[in-house]
Amino acid sequence: MNKTNFIINLKVVIIIFLFVFESFLFKLDDTAGLGITIPLIITNIFYAFFLLFYRCNSSEKKLNTVIFISFLIRNVTLIFDLQGYNVGFNGGDSDGFYLAATRQIDFHNHYVSLLEILFAMMGESRAVAQYFNIIVSVFSLVIFKKTLQLICTNYKQVLVSLCILSFAPANMLVSSALLREPIIIFCNCISLFCFIKWYKENNIKYFLISFLFVFISSYFHSGMLLAVLGYAVAIVIYSHQYKKIIIYKQTLFSLLLLIVAFVGTYSLFGGSVTTYFDRIEHLEDISDKLNAGSTDYLKFTNNIDSKPLIILYTPLRILYFYLSPMIWDCRTFNVLLVCLFSSSIYFFLFFNIFKYKSYDKNLKIILLIVLLLLSFTYGWGCSNSGQAMRHREKILPFVIVLYSIKYRKYDLIKNNN
Repeated sequence: MNKTNFIINLKVVIIIFLFVFESFLFKLDDTAGLGITIPLIITNIFYAFFLLFYRCNSSEKKLNTVIFISFLIRNVTLIFDLQGYNVGFNGGDSDGFYLAATRQIDFHNHYVSLLEILFAMMGESRAVAQYFNIIVSVFSLVIFKKTLQLICTNYKQVLVSLCILSFAPANMLVSSALLREPIIIFCNCISLFCFIKWYKENNIKYFLISFLFVFISSYFHSGMLLAVLGYAVAIVIYSHQYKKIIIYKQTLFSLLLLIVAFVGTYSLFGGSVTTYFDRIEHLEDISDKLNAGSTDYLKFTNNIDSKPLIILYTPLRILYFYLSPMIWDCRTFNVLLVCLFSSSIYFFLFFNIFKYKSYDKNLKIILLIVLLLLSFTYGWGCSNSGQAMRHREKILPFVIVLYSIKYRKYDLIKNNN
């Protein structure tokens, strides 16, 4: 075993040991209020510093500094929330998940099952579950950093892209709330990393792992299920031998069979797209927390049954999903903040995606197929700005990766130097 692998394994062992140790401490006090939570947060900040900076070169330290600062901000958000300031996305769905996991209401889904396991280990503490989400979100950033290092043409692009995911306001607020989004984002980050490893190295092992984790992601929220179809399309149309997308007659036949098989499976798992966003999964509309009044959009498209009209209005639904609330819908200061710090990020990303050419057109096409399928699902599934703001965080890693493979002249200049 070389020194690098030894250090990585040592960090993993430390993480497992500390997690088990903390589970016993939390178990001592089922309330796990600020008295026990804040000391453990401070302790975790110290060992997070060690895990991120021990034996790292200067460029890695800069990237890990971004992750560490993001970790600190998420901890501060959690402390404010525990103090009763009710920041971010807590309330509504998060209250429902906690009540369901503690058997106070009759409601169950896969995320509730995960919470029940966590509470069995550490006691029925909401603070524990929220802090667990922060830890998961930090691991997502570490994995996403590795993904960016696989695809970016220069260090600056890695740094900028990592900063976007690390400091996107909605992403940070979601990570400190009692919601399933951090778990889904974590699975998506692993899936993306393994998918790009398969794309570059033609190792089927990575594709299977990628497929597994996007399926786990859809297990927690079925809206991610169409990403499975996107990955399956990728393995059919991309040729590693010729390093490009090739579509033969056999390919078209395989795609047809794939779509038929997927539609059959999709029907068995739950019917129409909009059922995945039904009230049974979302106990309260989060737009109420924005104090924004009505943030519903495109109401006239909600009851459309005609397939031609669905096709016609799909681009508009997708546009509103990513960019809502639109500037003309900003009736209150809170909604204006959402527009400035959430919608504007997606506007910036998509503007760059379509403005600049990609240095890898095949990867861009494949990821656009995956993103288009997900955008269709969530575009029709979400019907208001609050809902859209939360659900698009699940897709943010895919959008940033597409943004990261853009090709600009200064990239070539720096690489030649």
